[in-house]
Amino acid sequence: MGLFKKGAKLVTDKVAAGDGKAAAVARVVSRVAFQDNAPAVSVSGPDCDYDYEEERRLKEEGFEIRRARIREMGVDVEALDAERVTVDALGILNEFSPEWRKLNLDLDYVQVKTDFPNLTKTGKLPKNVFSATLCADDRKVGYGHLSDMAIVSLKYLSDSTVNMADVHLWRNGIRVGYSVRRVQGEFRITSITSTDMRREVDTTIYNDAAPQDKATGMSMLSAAVKMAWGL
Repeated sequence: MGLFKKGAKLVTDKVAAGDGKAAAVARVVSRVAFQDNAPAVSVSGPDCDYDYEEERRLKEEGFEIRRARIREMGVDVEALDAERVTVDALGILNEFSPEWRKLNLDLDYVQVKTDFPNLTKTGKLPKNVFSATLCADDRKVGYGHLSDMAIVSLKYLSDSTVNMADVHLWRNGIRVGYSVRRVQGEFRITSITSTDMRREVDTTIYNDAAPQDKATGMSMLSAAVKMAWGL
């Protein structure tokens, strides 16, 4: 599992013109945070003697080994970075759920996590050669309060294009999630779900692994977002 990448410089003209909030994200994503789930310290005691710094070092080493092997198979790994992920994630958000602009997000703190998979058991490239997750939330919300949040997870093919996306949007304790897949040469929504975080109720709104058109899923997603968030 790769760590959060730091210091990606995003070229704002790659973001659709006229999208003010997308441009704002683009401007601040140059300060992508570096974060690991484990503290970089050694812990010792009568029942604990674990070196988290060593664990972190080994994770970074493994990430670089997997990345090098994917490169050796002819993939342009230099093109797969936090900048590329941010542009593609914004593209998905803007195309399928423009209502994301209603979220109260702290755009000074955007996280992008990247990873490369192992080769297959036969030493070949897997179908998806790169995965990434972009996350932004409202860090100004105090502990114990439900925060607005946007998470976009992407998987890439060997030609550095997005193969699939999973998106989760939280607002006022309501999550709306959707999956985007390639169907007949274009991106189409294949599932839409929602979660009422306070009531702990999950709802499947739409599920079609092979939708016949793009418009149906997009219409249902827009209606689901507006109903869930009271727009």
